Amino acid sequence: MEGAGLCAACDSKADWIIVKGICDFANGEKGVNKKENQTVAINAALDACLAIFNSNSAFSALNISPVNKLQPDSPPIETNINEVLFDIYDLAKEKFYIKRNVDTIFNQTLTQYGIWLYGPSGCGKSNLIIRNLQLENKTFIQVNLAASIGLDIETFFREILYEITANIKDTSFQIQPKSFSECTNALLNMLQSNFKGKELIIFIEEIPISTDNDYKDFCGKLFSLIILKNSKSGLDKIKFVLSSINNPLGHLQEIQQKVHQQLNFFGLSFWSEEEITSLVKIIENEFKIQMTDGLRNELIEISKGSPRFIKKFFRSVYTLKTKDAHTLQFLLKETQRELNHY
Repeated sequence: MEGAGLCAACDSKADWIIVKGICDFANGEKGVNKKENQTVAINAALDACLAIFNSNSAFSALNISPVNKLQPDSPPIETNINEVLFDIYDLAKEKFYIKRNVDTIFNQTLTQYGIWLYGPSGCGKSNLIIRNLQLENKTFIQVNLAASIGLDIETFFREILYEITANIKDTSFQIQPKSFSECTNALLNMLQSNFKGKELIIFIEEIPISTDNDYKDFCGKLFSLIILKNSKSGLDKIKFVLSSINNPLGHLQEIQQKVHQQLNFFGLSFWSEEEITSLVKIIENEFKIQMTDGLRNELIEISKGSPRFIKKFFRSVYTLKTKDAHTLQFLLKETQRELNHY
């Protein structure tokens, strides 16, 4: 399932390999020996990578062989590229995070409401949420539904139940609900047993829905869950935070208007020119790259406010270890082609 999006994104653009470490089988026992199983899965995946990518023959048909040592002219690594060009935020990366007005709005809103952020892919929704939850020291459980692609909507809610249960200490048994109603009751009972009167953020992201009917079904069920939660004793401090590409408000039914008492909706757009310029200048400074004003302006214009585009461009620059104007211009066009950013 994880390879479906990668395959679609790389089709006719790049060769790809996916390595997956399996630590559970979605059988309702995610919480049993979770850390031990994750460690085994990670080590197995790493061992497989080391064996394959160090092989002299695995990719011989493609005329690719392993690199045994750095080239003599490779410059020393002065900055951790994965910190500067981070895909997923953590507190160690704060100095490379561009704080925007929307961060303040998010934190102010979260004092009273849950939040559903929606906007185009690559505009920084998930990192905005993760950054502010961590920085404000919020207790939260992150539920990533990406692996549920192709499954029915009720399975999504079972996955939410399983993931939350797996994050509760000393919980090793999970029921197997047969319907959305059973799943909702199990989830709310579990929250009452473990978080009654306590603050908790349930952060749901990467909702893999492609059809309008499925999205309508998901929204309707989620709104019902949130409204029902507020009728349960001691759960008023539990909030939902969601991230999606599509605007969910078009699927809010008249009978579910009560959800506005618990959930605020606002759209996130691509970054302003000023915000993108700030990001570019931070990266230029860290990697000691001096672009011409013309190239910098072209990069900012072509990015269309997407921080993902900017980071992809600079990752390519860093990889080639070349900073001449001709190469930078080539990489700008190549990034535009790879991300289909026209």
